[in-house]
Amino acid sequence: MVLGKAKMRNNKVFRMIIGALKNKTKRSIAVEQIKSKNNPKILLCDNYHINKKNFNSLFVALKGDSFSFRVALDSGSKDEALALDPSLFEKNQLHQKYISHVKGLTKQQLLMLSHRNVNVFDIARDEALSRVLATDHWHAEEIPKDRADVFHHFWKVDRQVLHLYCALSMYWLDFWADFPGILTYKHCFVFSGSSIYSKSLLNYLKYSGVKCYVLESFMTGEDYFLEERHSPISNASQIQFTTVYSATKRKPEDYFSDANLRDQIRVFNKLNDMRNKNVKQPAVQAIPAHLKDKKITLILTQVVNDYSIISGDGIILQTVYLYKMLIEKILKDTDSHIIVKCHPWEKKKLAGGGFTALALSKWAESLSKDKRSRITIFDEFNIRQLIEISKHVVTICSQSAIEAALLGKKPITIGGAFYDVGGITNKCLDVNEAVHQLRCHDGLLNISEFEEFRLFLVTLIQLHLLNTSNGDARKIAAMLAHKGKQAHNTQQFKELSVAPTWAVEKL
Repeated sequence: MVLGKAKMRNNKVFRMIIGALKNKTKRSIAVEQIKSKNNPKILLCDNYHINKKNFNSLFVALKGDSFSFRVALDSGSKDEALALDPSLFEKNQLHQKYISHVKGLTKQQLLMLSHRNVNVFDIARDEALSRVLATDHWHAEEIPKDRADVFHHFWKVDRQVLHLYCALSMYWLDFWADFPGILTYKHCFVFSGSSIYSKSLLNYLKYSGVKCYVLESFMTGEDYFLEERHSPISNASQIQFTTVYSATKRKPEDYFSDANLRDQIRVFNKLNDMRNKNVKQPAVQAIPAHLKDKKITLILTQVVNDYSIISGDGIILQTVYLYKMLIEKILKDTDSHIIVKCHPWEKKKLAGGGFTALALSKWAESLSKDKRSRITIFDEFNIRQLIEISKHVVTICSQSAIEAALLGKKPITIGGAFYDVGGITNKCLDVNEAVHQLRCHDGLLNISEFEEFRLFLVTLIQLHLLNTSNGDARKIAAMLAHKGKQAHNTQQFKELSVAPTWAVEKL
């Protein structure tokens, strides 16, 4: 017999069931509230760079109740505006105390100045260099990539910029020290790590219990670096270290496994279908007739003030100065024609346009007609076309060298690149070594080197980098999962010894 609704409400058993369900719901809510309080707290430095478009899998991992995260410099806030535009700092009267302080210091005092136990110039250096490197007086003479030499040149030719960025570094160190609950976070995510606002955060947290992770996009457009570190990541990925590379790559017995073969196909598909966020390749076009049947050396340049040059582990700081020396040496010691392929992003990034292309074109005009006829400078041309017609490819540390290796070339790098592992490049320390490689090497990867290159790509892209798709969200979630505090072991004294420390010598 089916009970009516009214009778069911009055039924004692029914009331007991409903009451139990309500109590269970209350207990569930209480458990979720406790869980939420115990969730690892995560700080995202900003959401201008760290967003779903660039790092989707990170946000998939952070979605839901598993983690509690906060954006420090939120989109549209005054703090974000100051981080992206240092000129706002100079205009704000409240910040004049920092500028006045650094202006009152001597050269040596400013070089040694520490704030919050962090050297101020070390924080300011990278972003300050990014501000000034697209000017002629930073390429007129050789400046070693040494902190004292760089500081000296700043003091000599750009002291106002030096003062401004050192003052800005002090401000951001104070900002992070006063940030609410800064030391209560379990993890912190920072983009690139070269700008003052991010570099100061990494250095402030260096000796705290907060784990810091630095992110940066890779050339495929759908993969990115995410490494635990307190230093900038541009051209400084940990994959360059033999210990990291060896520990990451698969064991030799797994090289021919189905998983490894599938990963190779995925990697080559990604590289053949690259969607670099900053660069769109021009359509294929006819190559100038005067280059036909010539032996060509292709120089792949980089944005003159890019952080891969400034913050990276390479030893080159002045790109244009190096290109001039390289071109002169090639013209003198070889019969090669030279194509200089300038980075198209430079025209968009710098207010004055393509600094490298303009500087090299102007300089080339001072050469003899014969030498000048052997130089062709492009800032807009399909890079794969140029690689295919070239005998040698030379760069400082551009990721376009990976494209060259993909087409069978063995790139020559100068000064150090993060992909200089496994013998897939001819790594050189200076121009003389680079030109020597041009003269004695055929410019191609042999079969064993190409196999090592394929292994490197799988290790880097499939095993070291993270993908923006939802699939890698689980890796990130596992990495960030809360772990209990590690207890200290204490020495146990089970018995009290009453024996003397020293034995009495017997007579």
